Amino acid sequence: HNMYFPFGHYFFVRPGVLDFLEKVHNFFEIIIFTAAKKEYVYNIIEKIDFKDYIDYILYKKHILNEKGILAKKLDLIGRDLNKIIYVDNLEKNAKYNKKNLYLIPSWYNNIFDKEINILKDKLIYIATCEKFENDITEGLL
Repeated sequence: HNMYFPFGHYFFVRPGVLDFLEKVHNFFEIIIFTAAKKEYVYNIIEKIDFKDYIDYILYKKHILNEKGILAKKLDLIGRDLNKIIYVDNLEKNAKYNKKNLYLIPSWYNNIFDKEINILKDKLIYIATCEKFENDITEGLL
């Protein structure tokens, strides 16, 4: 989450993100897919991913802008779509891949937020449950 103050620009990280990256990277390839500009996203990732848990980054140039709606097409990632879980706070961004979407609530500096921990537990369950072996998106239902 970004905030601009008269004395500078700051970003804040949702509680639990570092633990999320550490635990989830054992089960999943982690790819950031954001509408932010390359320089901006790399600056943030450099500050939070000091153990190199994030495998790839897709940014603004990879986003489709369709009449003001920013759409992320997961086939750009080059992976089996049945093996991708896409986390976003905006459902409209998943226009082409709704079955892959885990819709997470937006976060605005609530230090008591537990959403990333809920997501972490769900992803680990999906990754370790044999019934989702062929299509992990079924674990989102």
